[in-house]
Amino acid sequence: VALENLLSRSQSQVGVFPVNWSQFSTQVPGVEKMPLLSGLVSAQPSRGRESDFLLKLKATPPNERRLFLVAHVRRQVAQVLRIIHPESIGMDTGFFELGIDSLTSVELRNKLQGSLKCSVPSTVTLDYPTLKALVEYLYQQLLLEQVSYSNTVQTEEINEDREEITL
Repeated sequence: VALENLLSRSQSQVGVFPVNWSQFSTQVPGVEKMPLLSGLVSAQPSRGRESDFLLKLKATPPNERRLFLVAHVRRQVAQVLRIIHPESIGMDTGFFELGIDSLTSVELRNKLQGSLKCSVPSTVTLDYPTLKALVEYLYQQLLLEQVSYSNTVQTEEINEDREEITL
Protein backbone atom coordinates (compact mmCIF):
# COMPACT_ATOMS: atom_id res chain seq x y z
CA VAL A 1 0.00 0.00 0.00
CA ALA A 2 2.80 2.44 0.90
CA LEU A 3 4.73 1.69 -2.29
CA GLU A 4 1.57 2.06 -4.38
CA ASN A 5 0.87 5.41 -2.73
CA LEU A 6 4.43 6.52 -3.34
CA LEU A 7 4.38 5.55 -7.03
CA SER A 8 1.03 7.22 -7.67
CA ARG A 9 2.46 10.66 -6.84
CA SER A 10 4.11 12.88 -9.42
CA GLN A 11 7.49 13.11 -7.72
CA SER A 12 10.49 13.48 -10.02
CA GLN A 13 12.67 11.19 -7.89
CA VAL A 14 11.76 8.51 -5.40
CA GLY A 15 13.98 6.17 -3.43
CA VAL A 16 13.18 3.10 -1.37
CA PHE A 17 15.90 1.35 0.59
CA PRO A 18 16.29 -0.75 3.72
CA VAL A 19 17.75 0.98 6.79
CA ASN A 20 18.92 -0.49 10.07
CA TRP A 21 17.72 2.42 12.24
CA SER A 22 19.53 1.37 15.40
CA GLN A 23 22.84 1.25 13.52
CA PHE A 24 22.00 4.48 11.66
CA SER A 25 21.36 6.29 14.95
CA THR A 26 24.82 5.36 16.24
CA GLN A 27 26.48 6.68 13.08
CA VAL A 28 24.64 10.01 12.78
CA PRO A 29 24.81 12.23 15.87
CA GLY A 30 21.59 14.07 16.72
CA VAL A 31 19.37 11.85 14.58
CA GLU A 32 16.72 11.77 17.31
CA LYS A 33 16.29 15.55 16.85
CA MET A 34 15.52 15.28 13.12
CA PRO A 35 11.75 15.81 12.72
CA LEU A 36 11.45 13.39 9.81
CA LEU A 37 13.13 10.58 11.76
CA SER A 38 11.97 11.33 15.30
CA GLY A 39 9.26 8.66 15.20
CA LEU A 40 11.70 5.99 14.05
CA VAL A 41 14.54 6.55 16.51
CA SER A 42 14.25 6.72 20.29
CA ALA A 43 15.53 9.91 21.93
CA GLN A 44 16.41 7.97 25.06
CA PRO A 45 19.83 6.33 25.05
CA SER A 46 19.48 2.62 25.63
CA ARG A 47 21.58 1.91 28.70
CA GLY A 48 20.44 -1.68 28.79
CA ARG A 49 21.81 -2.46 25.34
CA GLU A 50 25.59 -2.57 25.40
CA SER A 51 27.85 -3.05 22.43
CA ASP A 52 29.66 -6.32 21.86
CA PHE A 53 32.91 -4.54 22.66
CA LEU A 54 31.65 -3.30 26.05
CA LEU A 55 30.42 -6.76 26.95
CA LYS A 56 33.85 -8.22 26.10
CA LEU A 57 35.59 -5.40 27.97
CA LYS A 58 33.59 -6.13 31.13
CA ALA A 59 34.40 -9.83 30.80
CA THR A 60 38.12 -9.03 30.55
CA PRO A 61 40.11 -9.14 33.81
CA PRO A 62 40.51 -5.58 35.20
CA ASN A 63 44.29 -5.59 34.82
CA GLU A 64 43.95 -6.32 31.06
CA ARG A 65 41.16 -3.87 30.20
CA ARG A 66 43.40 -0.96 29.23
CA LEU A 67 45.30 -3.18 26.74
CA PHE A 68 41.99 -4.44 25.38
CA LEU A 69 40.85 -0.83 24.90
CA VAL A 70 44.17 0.04 23.21
CA ALA A 71 43.67 -2.79 20.70
CA HIS A 72 40.09 -1.71 20.02
CA VAL A 73 40.89 1.97 19.49
CA ARG A 74 43.91 1.03 17.36
CA ARG A 75 41.62 -1.11 15.14
CA GLN A 76 39.10 1.74 14.83
CA VAL A 77 41.84 4.20 13.82
CA ALA A 78 43.22 1.69 11.32
CA GLN A 79 39.77 1.12 9.78
CA VAL A 80 39.13 4.85 9.41
CA LEU A 81 42.56 5.48 7.87
CA ARG A 82 42.53 2.25 5.80
CA ILE A 83 45.71 0.99 7.52
CA ILE A 84 46.07 -2.75 6.91
CA HIS A 85 48.14 -3.56 10.01
CA PRO A 86 46.67 -1.80 13.08
CA GLU A 87 49.63 -2.87 15.23
CA SER A 88 51.84 -0.59 13.12
CA ILE A 89 50.20 2.44 14.76
CA GLY A 90 52.50 3.57 17.56
CA MET A 91 51.13 4.76 20.88
CA ASP A 92 52.87 8.16 20.54
CA THR A 93 52.38 8.67 16.79
CA GLY A 94 50.21 11.70 16.09
CA PHE A 95 46.92 11.09 14.32
CA PHE A 96 47.68 13.91 11.89
CA GLU A 97 51.03 12.27 11.08
CA LEU A 98 49.02 9.18 10.16
CA GLY A 99 46.87 11.23 7.80
CA ILE A 100 43.71 11.89 9.79
CA ASP A 101 41.74 14.95 8.65
CA SER A 102 38.50 16.58 9.77
CA LEU A 103 36.27 14.05 7.97
CA THR A 104 38.12 10.98 9.19
CA SER A 105 38.23 12.52 12.66
CA VAL A 106 34.43 12.71 12.71
CA GLU A 107 34.23 9.16 11.33
CA LEU A 108 36.53 7.94 14.12
CA ARG A 109 34.45 9.80 16.70
CA ASN A 110 31.26 8.17 15.41
CA LYS A 111 32.82 4.70 15.45
CA LEU A 112 34.07 5.16 19.01
CA GLN A 113 30.76 6.58 20.21
CA GLY A 114 28.92 3.65 18.68
CA SER A 115 31.16 0.95 20.08
CA LEU A 116 31.77 2.50 23.50
CA LYS A 117 28.25 3.89 24.07
CA CYS A 118 29.63 7.07 25.60
CA SER A 119 29.79 10.65 24.43
CA VAL A 120 32.94 11.56 22.50
CA PRO A 121 33.60 15.20 21.56
CA SER A 122 33.94 16.07 17.88
CA THR A 123 37.37 17.55 18.66
CA VAL A 124 38.64 14.28 20.10
CA THR A 125 41.63 13.95 17.74
CA LEU A 126 42.64 17.56 18.40
CA ASP A 127 42.29 17.23 22.17
CA TYR A 128 43.90 13.77 22.31
CA PRO A 129 46.22 13.65 19.26
CA THR A 130 47.88 10.28 19.91
CA LEU A 131 46.65 6.76 20.54
CA LYS A 132 48.07 6.91 24.07
CA ALA A 133 46.26 10.16 24.93
CA LEU A 134 42.99 9.03 23.34
CA VAL A 135 42.98 5.67 25.11
CA GLU A 136 43.68 7.33 28.47
CA TYR A 137 40.80 9.76 27.92
CA LEU A 138 38.39 7.01 26.81
CA TYR A 139 39.42 4.76 29.69
CA GLN A 140 38.58 7.55 32.16
CA GLN A 141 35.27 8.24 30.36
CA LEU A 142 34.29 4.58 30.55
CA LEU A 143 35.10 4.50 34.27
CA LEU A 144 32.99 7.64 34.84
CA GLU A 145 30.10 6.23 32.77
CA GLN A 146 30.23 2.97 34.74
CA VAL A 147 30.27 4.79 38.10
CA SER A 148 27.46 7.15 37.00
CA TYR A 149 25.31 4.27 35.75
CA SER A 150 25.85 2.15 38.88
CA ASN A 151 25.01 5.15 41.12
CA THR A 152 21.78 5.71 39.16
CA VAL A 153 20.81 2.05 39.53
CA GLN A 154 21.62 2.09 43.27
CA THR A 155 19.58 5.28 43.78
CA GLU A 156 16.61 3.77 41.96
CA GLU A 157 16.87 0.60 44.06
CA ILE A 158 17.02 2.64 47.29
CA ASN A 159 13.98 4.70 46.26
CA GLU A 160 12.04 1.51 45.48
CA ASP A 161 12.84 0.10 48.94
CA ARG A 162 11.61 3.18 50.82
CA GLU A 163 8.12 3.22 52.20
CA GLU A 164 6.06 6.37 52.13
CA ILE A 165 5.26 7.55 55.66
CA THR A 166 2.79 10.35 56.31
CA LEU A 167 2.83 12.12 59.67
